[in-house]
Amino acid sequence: MKKITGSLVCLFSLLFLTVNAFAAAPSGELRTAADGLNLGSDLESHYEDISSLHSAGVRVFDTEGLLTAAEADALEEKLDSVSDSVGIDLAVITTQGLSGFGDAGTFSDYLYSFSGLGYGEDKTGSIIVVSLEDRDVFIYCKGDAIGYLTDSQQDYIYDDLNGGLLSALSDGNYAEAFEIYADGIADAYVTEEETEAGLSLFDVIVSLIVSAGIASIPVLSVRAKYAMKSEKQMAQGFNFAYREHSSLDLTAGPAAARFITKNIVSVPKPKPQNNNDHRGGHTTTYTSVGGGSYGGSGRKF
Repeated sequence: MKKITGSLVCLFSLLFLTVNAFAAAPSGELRTAADGLNLGSDLESHYEDISSLHSAGVRVFDTEGLLTAAEADALEEKLDSVSDSVGIDLAVITTQGLSGFGDAGTFSDYLYSFSGLGYGEDKTGSIIVVSLEDRDVFIYCKGDAIGYLTDSQQDYIYDDLNGGLLSALSDGNYAEAFEIYADGIADAYVTEEETEAGLSLFDVIVSLIVSAGIASIPVLSVRAKYAMKSEKQMAQGFNFAYREHSSLDLTAGPAAARFITKNIVSVPKPKPQNNNDHRGGHTTTYTSVGGGSYGGSGRKF
């Protein structure tokens, strides 16, 4: 019986491995097809190719071979994970040139708009394009992603996050650079969610009620303490007798009124410390060829 059970386990294990092997084969074929596209000089003829490959699960279009197979696989998994958690479409594109477009932003917008990228009616998503010809990099965003990838967030990704995406590109660490891009998207999402979840309308109402209740305690206490009920009763009984010994002299003139001293201390107001100043702000947008607007910014590396 034990021999039969062991044989069945081995058989099922073999079948499982075989199925996985066949399932992984198309991924390799798709990767080869994606990396073989000539986006640098003939982008317009590859819109449908990008769309079909992306629909099949490809997010990394490394047409310049900047990544090893293992790095590309790891990046695919990373982008999938971030995309699932954030809810925006993501892709990485490397190319030799900009296919005749004047700048990396226009190239990115045409590629994104006509290749079926983006989720939903507003085509929410983001891509990063790296062109080696003039060493251009462009972070592109559309739809709801515009609200996540603010100008300050983009600067943070380029210059600061995990050492900065720009620094990694300049050093030729392309896998690291694309990891930073993915981490920057995740960071922007967490930032936005924390801001949105910070105070709901219910939280505000409850906070106001509690604050008013707490503030009223010392006010009522002080008011009761200084009500002077007994003193008022005594004053009424004595008919304000203290007025007999009081006087007011207004004849001394202005010479009698003198400033004794004047002391003004100036203290510089410290600037508020903000370790998360990359969070929030606005996003510069441009008219998209595919309709609506897109955000993003480019750098040289």
